[in-house]
Amino acid sequence: MSFYKYPVKDKHIRIYTEQELNGEAIKTYKHPEGTTICAYARQVRASEGNYDNSIQNSSIVEFVVNKRNIQQDMFVEFLEDGKTYQIGPPDCFLFYNTEIKFQAKEVTPKTYDAIEYEDWLK
Repeated sequence: MSFYKYPVKDKHIRIYTEQELNGEAIKTYKHPEGTTICAYARQVRASEGNYDNSIQNSSIVEFVVNKRNIQQDMFVEFLEDGKTYQIGPPDCFLFYNTEIKFQAKEVTPKTYDAIEYEDWLK
Protein backbone atom coordinates (compact mmCIF):
# COMPACT_ATOMS: atom_id res chain seq x y z
CA MET A 1 0.00 0.00 0.00
CA SER A 2 1.29 3.41 -0.94
CA PHE A 3 1.14 6.30 1.49
CA TYR A 4 1.72 8.86 -1.25
CA LYS A 5 -0.28 11.97 -0.41
CA TYR A 6 -1.30 13.11 -3.90
CA PRO A 7 -3.02 11.27 -6.74
CA VAL A 8 -1.45 10.76 -10.12
CA LYS A 9 -0.31 13.89 -11.97
CA ASP A 10 -2.82 13.57 -14.79
CA LYS A 11 -3.48 17.24 -15.61
CA HIS A 12 -1.50 19.19 -18.19
CA ILE A 13 -0.10 22.69 -17.68
CA ARG A 14 2.31 25.08 -19.35
CA ILE A 15 4.51 27.44 -17.35
CA TYR A 16 5.72 30.73 -18.76
CA THR A 17 7.14 34.13 -17.89
CA GLU A 18 6.40 37.44 -19.51
CA GLN A 19 8.78 40.27 -20.27
CA GLU A 20 8.83 43.55 -22.12
CA LEU A 21 11.67 44.02 -24.62
CA ASN A 22 11.92 47.02 -26.96
CA GLY A 23 8.24 47.78 -26.45
CA GLU A 24 7.12 44.22 -27.28
CA ALA A 25 5.42 41.87 -24.85
CA ILE A 26 7.13 38.47 -25.00
CA LYS A 27 5.76 35.22 -23.56
CA THR A 28 8.54 32.70 -22.81
CA TYR A 29 7.52 29.12 -22.08
CA LYS A 30 9.87 27.31 -19.70
CA HIS A 31 9.79 24.10 -21.73
CA PRO A 32 10.13 23.04 -25.39
CA GLU A 33 7.44 23.76 -27.97
CA GLY A 34 4.68 21.16 -28.20
CA THR A 35 5.21 19.82 -24.68
CA THR A 36 3.32 20.14 -21.41
CA ILE A 37 4.07 19.52 -17.74
CA CYS A 38 2.07 16.89 -15.88
CA ALA A 39 0.62 18.12 -12.60
CA TYR A 40 -1.78 17.30 -9.81
CA ALA A 41 -4.27 20.16 -9.42
CA ARG A 42 -7.10 20.96 -7.05
CA GLN A 43 -9.15 24.03 -6.25
CA VAL A 44 -8.46 25.51 -2.83
CA ARG A 45 -11.58 25.58 -0.65
CA ALA A 46 -12.64 28.79 1.06
CA SER A 47 -12.26 27.12 4.45
CA GLU A 48 -8.53 26.50 3.83
CA GLY A 49 -7.54 30.12 3.60
CA ASN A 50 -8.57 33.57 4.54
CA TYR A 51 -8.43 35.17 1.11
CA ASP A 52 -10.71 38.19 1.35
CA ASN A 53 -12.80 36.31 3.95
CA SER A 54 -14.38 34.33 1.14
CA ILE A 55 -17.51 32.34 1.73
CA GLN A 56 -17.43 30.35 -1.50
CA ASN A 57 -14.67 28.47 -3.26
CA SER A 58 -11.86 30.68 -4.45
CA SER A 59 -10.18 31.17 -7.80
CA ILE A 60 -6.99 29.70 -6.32
CA VAL A 61 -5.70 26.36 -7.55
CA GLU A 62 -2.99 24.28 -5.89
CA PHE A 63 -0.58 22.51 -8.24
CA VAL A 64 2.00 19.81 -7.51
CA VAL A 65 4.69 19.13 -10.14
CA ASN A 66 8.00 17.33 -10.23
CA LYS A 67 10.93 19.39 -8.91
CA ARG A 68 11.53 22.42 -11.15
CA ASN A 69 12.86 25.93 -10.86
CA ILE A 70 9.50 27.57 -10.18
CA GLN A 71 9.52 31.21 -9.19
CA GLN A 72 6.85 33.51 -7.89
CA ASP A 73 5.13 35.60 -10.57
CA MET A 74 5.48 32.97 -13.30
CA PHE A 75 2.23 32.01 -15.00
CA VAL A 76 0.43 28.70 -15.51
CA GLU A 77 -1.85 27.83 -18.41
CA PHE A 78 -4.12 25.09 -17.09
CA LEU A 79 -5.11 23.18 -20.21
CA GLU A 80 -7.95 21.32 -18.48
CA ASP A 81 -10.01 24.46 -17.86
CA GLY A 82 -8.41 26.89 -20.32
CA LYS A 83 -7.63 29.44 -17.62
CA THR A 84 -4.44 31.29 -16.74
CA TYR A 85 -3.07 31.56 -13.20
CA GLN A 86 -0.25 33.56 -11.60
CA ILE A 87 2.03 31.53 -9.35
CA GLY A 88 2.42 32.53 -5.72
CA PRO A 89 5.33 31.54 -3.48
CA PRO A 90 6.29 27.88 -4.08
CA ASP A 91 6.60 25.42 -1.20
CA CYS A 92 10.03 23.88 -1.82
CA PHE A 93 10.47 22.14 1.52
CA LEU A 94 7.60 19.70 1.75
CA PHE A 95 8.59 16.89 -0.57
CA TYR A 96 12.23 16.09 0.17
CA ASN A 97 13.45 17.76 -3.02
CA THR A 98 11.40 15.57 -5.39
CA GLU A 99 8.25 17.66 -5.92
CA ILE A 100 7.17 21.23 -5.58
CA LYS A 101 3.78 22.56 -4.53
CA PHE A 102 2.47 26.03 -5.29
CA GLN A 103 -0.80 27.90 -5.31
CA ALA A 104 -1.81 30.10 -8.21
CA LYS A 105 -4.55 32.72 -8.48
CA GLU A 106 -6.64 33.11 -11.62
CA VAL A 107 -5.76 36.12 -13.79
CA THR A 108 -6.98 37.46 -17.10
CA PRO A 109 -4.65 36.29 -19.91
CA LYS A 110 -2.81 38.96 -21.88
CA THR A 111 -1.94 39.13 -25.54
CA TYR A 112 1.72 38.91 -26.56
CA ASP A 113 3.68 40.14 -29.56
CA ALA A 114 6.04 37.15 -29.57
CA ILE A 115 6.16 33.64 -28.10
CA GLU A 116 9.43 31.87 -27.26
CA TYR A 117 10.31 28.44 -25.89
CA GLU A 118 13.20 27.27 -23.71
CA ASP A 119 14.64 23.88 -22.80
CA TRP A 120 13.09 22.00 -19.88
CA LEU A 121 13.39 23.87 -16.64
CA LYS A 122 15.24 21.97 -14.01
